[in-house]
Amino acid sequence: MDVNRPALKVHLRWMIRRDLAEVIRIEAEAYPAELAWNEDNFLTYLRQRNSIAMVAEHGADILGYFVYTLGRRSLQLENIAVLPSYHRRGIGRAMCDKLANKLTSHKRTRIRLCVRETNLPAQLFFRSQKFRAVKVIRDVYSNGES
Repeated sequence: MDVNRPALKVHLRWMIRRDLAEVIRIEAEAYPAELAWNEDNFLTYLRQRNSIAMVAEHGADILGYFVYTLGRRSLQLENIAVLPSYHRRGIGRAMCDKLANKLTSHKRTRIRLCVRETNLPAQLFFRSQKFRAVKVIRDVYSNGES
């Protein structure tokens, strides 16, 4: 975390339908247009019984969100983003901690996610959160990138 920018205390709550416009705005700021999820992408996940979305609020402002699915033995982090102007303020860490708190010793014991090979900032962030790369999976993304 940047020592010049103090951590923000955020409240993590379930995402509701009226949050979607703000979440899509965060997505558009956090990712290049060709990679960003659109409303249909979010709705596809949110309509699934095993999908959960949460937002990170500070006051009345939504500063980040994450979407995950419940698997038999793991949680799959599908998407996560923080407004770029709030990076390095502990928001991503708070969201990862919340997700890790959903694990149990007898059922869902791990968190899985995919990160593009070209997304070094995300790789470094997840490494700082004690995630580790276990394999490279080819053709995960529509542009052929691993």
